[in-house]
Amino acid sequence: MRVFNARGRTLIPARVTDRVAPGAVSIKEGAWFALDADGQDTRGCSNLLTNDRSSPAGATPFNSCFVDVEPLASAAR
Repeated sequence: MRVFNARGRTLIPARVTDRVAPGAVSIKEGAWFALDADGQDTRGCSNLLTNDRSSPAGATPFNSCFVDVEPLASAAR
């Protein structure tokens, strides 16, 4: 699937599960980004979608943001 917002676009395999709320996307980890010729990440790097800011006191940041999702035309059903 393609996950995108105004900050960027990334491709990532999707799995629908009842462990994530309807209407939400959870990307726990992504690989180092690799941009294609159109500037789209091809390895599921969620950092392209979030604001680049630190959390207070140097704690591990868990960022959230709004995204849109679309299936890829070549995705097998």
